[in-house]
Amino acid sequence: MDYRSLGQNMRDIKKQNGFNYKQTLLSCTTLLAIATMQNFAYAQNATTPIPDISVTAPLPLDGSAAAGYRVNNTTAAGPIFSDLPIQDAPYSITVVPHELIDNLQAYQPEQLVKVIPQITNVLPQQNNSGNPFFYVRGFTITQFTNNAGMTYDGLLGGAGGMFDTVLEDKERLELLSGVDGFLYGTGSVGGNLNYVLKRPTVTSYASVTAGDNSGQNGYIHGDFGGPLTIPGLADGLVGYRLNVAGQDGHTSIYNQDIKRNLISGAIDVHLWDGALLQFNAAHSNYHVYGITPAFGVSAALTSYPTPANPATIFTPSWLQFVDETDTGGAKLTWKLNDIFSIRAAYDFTREQRGALGQGGSLSTSITNYQGTETQSASSAGTVPTIWYTHSGYSFLDAEFSTWGLQHKLTTGFTGFTQFAQQGLLTTTSASTAYTNNFYNQISVPQPNYAFSPSGSNYIYADTFGKNYVLGDEIKFMDKFILLAGANYTTLGRTNFNSAGTATSGYGASALTPSISLVYKVLPWLSTYATYQQSLQQGSQVLNSGNFIYTNNGATLSPYLGKQYEVGVKATVGTNLLVTAALFDIDKANQYTQNNGNGTYTVIQSGREVHKGLELTATGKIYEDLTLIAGLDLIDARITNNPTNPLQDGVLPQNVSPISGKLYAEYNPSFLPWARGLTLIGGFQAADRFDAALPGTTYASLINLQKLPGYIVGDLGFRYTTKVADKDLIIRFNVNNFTNTAYWQSYAEEGLPRTFLASAEMRF
Repeated sequence: MDYRSLGQNMRDIKKQNGFNYKQTLLSCTTLLAIATMQNFAYAQNATTPIPDISVTAPLPLDGSAAAGYRVNNTTAAGPIFSDLPIQDAPYSITVVPHELIDNLQAYQPEQLVKVIPQITNVLPQQNNSGNPFFYVRGFTITQFTNNAGMTYDGLLGGAGGMFDTVLEDKERLELLSGVDGFLYGTGSVGGNLNYVLKRPTVTSYASVTAGDNSGQNGYIHGDFGGPLTIPGLADGLVGYRLNVAGQDGHTSIYNQDIKRNLISGAIDVHLWDGALLQFNAAHSNYHVYGITPAFGVSAALTSYPTPANPATIFTPSWLQFVDETDTGGAKLTWKLNDIFSIRAAYDFTREQRGALGQGGSLSTSITNYQGTETQSASSAGTVPTIWYTHSGYSFLDAEFSTWGLQHKLTTGFTGFTQFAQQGLLTTTSASTAYTNNFYNQISVPQPNYAFSPSGSNYIYADTFGKNYVLGDEIKFMDKFILLAGANYTTLGRTNFNSAGTATSGYGASALTPSISLVYKVLPWLSTYATYQQSLQQGSQVLNSGNFIYTNNGATLSPYLGKQYEVGVKATVGTNLLVTAALFDIDKANQYTQNNGNGTYTVIQSGREVHKGLELTATGKIYEDLTLIAGLDLIDARITNNPTNPLQDGVLPQNVSPISGKLYAEYNPSFLPWARGLTLIGGFQAADRFDAALPGTTYASLINLQKLPGYIVGDLGFRYTTKVADKDLIIRFNVNNFTNTAYWQSYAEEGLPRTFLASAEMRF
């Protein structure tokens, strides 16, 4: 017997399986038994040979790099169907586990788009003010409007933050694409992004990562977890998780700095058999000096200029964004008996955007294809806006069988209420006009201004959402799974003036049904069909710049969307999940009507229909090759816009009909000297898209509409070794390694070549 080989095998098993102490204990016991039997045979001079014993390594940890980042179970379907295997879920789902987040060296959600095929585009217009626009099936999901389309551990309404979503304390990011009204109540027809918090580990764990994000932007992140020893309590009853992060320095955008910090903790308490009480709390600060620039275009512009060298993207440092978030919550899961279980959760979040007196904007309009810009810099004192969000749910689950049918019946309530608070100022604003060059930008100074507070803070908006849910997961004949139910949703909002008087508002309710059927052709092959509806929140109308609305201050009523979807999912090769989904989404729309007298009116009217095909693949093709890939084909059309017939039949703004992504990792294990080395590469590609819709301010001429497609590639490597018997992981990535210049949207350029490097030590 080669004891050194067995010892190495055991170290590999431990490394692959993280904190699964049961599997590690079983492997150690097996190893000890083999060694004991061998020694006993030698001592007795046994003549009877001992038969060979095969030790099979456990399966890789779910979502780990060793598993090809494939996750088998997901909570992406919301609190109702919270434990569906992805292959049996009748929805298009992609999960980004925390090990992939670490290996991408990502700290913001938009940096994960490259490995989420269903997100066809992201608008970084508010990239550094925490409000990116994610395009899924041709519709937008935003951080700010996460009353529809963004959840934290399944909680609605902005629990966990709206503007600054950190990733260091997240176990995974889950995307469910498409209509989700039944699953989440207040839904987006594009889908839902759900962030899952890290929980305490079974055994003691510690890792420290230090790195440099994009030039001179250093950061450090500590992740610690394990059981807590409390006098008087049995071991293993209480566990903890603590994440601490800090970042400060320049980014790859010239003259831009980011400074942020995070402290996030979680505690699990096993009350008794079948009952688990969980707590979490976090505080984060996010400060950007030099917000990523956005561009407008002149109505007289005959064609877009070619994009500039992205390394010359310039932003004045006085354009700042500040966000501070405090959040805390608790969750209880209790299996009462073999039939009934209780699940309940609550979260409170306070988020403050902006700082007293800090305010300013830079409006840039490109006037000709050579890139001449007219810029207007303005400053005015501001008061911060504060959002207070209460969010929660309570469900009763019942698992039972009737006439050979297995049921998991769920009923309960989920909802949120959110108060928005602001103060009053007396200000003296200032603005200055400049002429600049898109290809050779120079710094624009901040105009002088004065301000003084002139009133106490007041609640200017009260928004709420309530959902009463009944759903049933029915399994029969070991081949069929039926998911059916309905969600009675109520959305409401009231706006107030500084005197506390209600000025406008709305309230609307709807029953959003859903039915899905899954047919398991084979254990590794599933097909499904799904129908869902979704009640969407109406937007608030506010004057902005030259846009003066006749219904300024109004909040439009909610409106319905619906979707049909069919799909197939298969596990092939070593551990590769391949999916295909066909969808048809029909929704009402909102438009800005030009009244021809210098004013505008936002109305709800017309229809928009998006049809398409999504193809994705995630997992291991074979042992040394991991693949995450996808192709999206979308036929999105405005079918009826009564305010502007020129838009009937056209593609919506910023929607690429064809987009594709590829991310691959390769371990050259055939090279003895390359043990521990992983090579990384990938690309994102998008077809051309409409910069603006006909008849709008930025599209008076037809040749202004189309912007060219792009292909952007990334390269990198990861090296894992041991130092003093501890795991050391070195990561190096180059995003946009060719420094490709491209328009990512009608108003933003893509980011330049960016270098990321880090070293992580695990204890």
